[in-house]
Amino acid sequence: MRKFLRLIRRLLNPKKVAVPASIEVSTPELPAVEPRNKASLAYLPQTRSLIPAVQSALVVVFYLTETGKQLAKPLIFSGQLNQAFKVNFPEFNNYYLATITNYHSYFVYPRTSIQLIYAQQVAAPVIVFHFNQEHQLLRQPEYLVGTLGAPYQTHHLHLKQYRAVRATSNRQGQFSGKTQIVNYFYQTSAIIWSTRYLDSYISLRTQVQAFRFPGQSPLRSSLPKQSIWRIFRKVKIFDGSLWYDLGGQWISVVHASRLKQSPFIRQQPKPLTPPLFRQTAIIPGSRRAAISFASDQAVTTWSKPYGDPLHRLRHGQIVNIIKGTILNNNSVWYELEDASWLEEHYLHLLPPINLFNRPIQRLQLSERS
Repeated sequence: MRKFLRLIRRLLNPKKVAVPASIEVSTPELPAVEPRNKASLAYLPQTRSLIPAVQSALVVVFYLTETGKQLAKPLIFSGQLNQAFKVNFPEFNNYYLATITNYHSYFVYPRTSIQLIYAQQVAAPVIVFHFNQEHQLLRQPEYLVGTLGAPYQTHHLHLKQYRAVRATSNRQGQFSGKTQIVNYFYQTSAIIWSTRYLDSYISLRTQVQAFRFPGQSPLRSSLPKQSIWRIFRKVKIFDGSLWYDLGGQWISVVHASRLKQSPFIRQQPKPLTPPLFRQTAIIPGSRRAAISFASDQAVTTWSKPYGDPLHRLRHGQIVNIIKGTILNNNSVWYELEDASWLEEHYLHLLPPINLFNRPIQRLQLSERS
């Protein structure tokens, strides 16, 4: 191109040569050359129009707990930068959405992630009560809290004066949306068996030392001779001795005499010995039940409600129930097939099944032997 331009310049501007006057020089005729347009000198060939490249983008959505546990598979969104997308917020059982990290609804980065953090919902509490044989609290109730669906487990108290004899069936389970109550029942650790009285009295033959527990913790003051006391229970402890419960204090039965009737009842012309208990309702129907007592221990059955001890039944032993009765002190007793009686607290009723849909017959004397 440059050589061509130089040639044009030479043709348009030839050098002048001195010629003698006597010599005639003829100049050849050259074709006329039109001057080129200045714009054409700077002309460049037209190039193709450039199309801007579109960059792809990727977003990964994670569903996690506060501890980093994955609740669902990650969700992947792909598209182009500045393109919109929609993130869903799913619900999970026992969890609620607590935190969102790096949330956006447009592709603003080539590669990024969004984290949805879920926290566990708080459940209703589990309340644990500890009662002695007088239904008095041995300790303030325990409150257990946790998250929905989480497991819980309760434990009985380790006390010197008491031992746990039974508990409700929900002593372990899972937290839920409803408040749950767990009851533990204890009796004095030295007691082998006990019987309750409705309206019985004793007279002391001599001055008697009283104790806080059977055979344990003597009280400062003694009880006077010939004083009359109402008794609520009679118990037997491990050394074989018998004790009366006077309602918060205990005395040995050795120095007491049972009264046939209450001294505070006005004498009638023809006194009748009042029954030890009065039946207010009958529970018909026969059932089977399991003895519910302390593990590796046995419970005593009675000749009648609040009567004399008869037999010993092991914890977990299956028994047949003939009928039940409700007394006027709201206690419930069940008569077993061997004609002995046991209070409802020591029985766990089993669901009826087709195999035992006929009434259970009372054992005959020959069968007992």
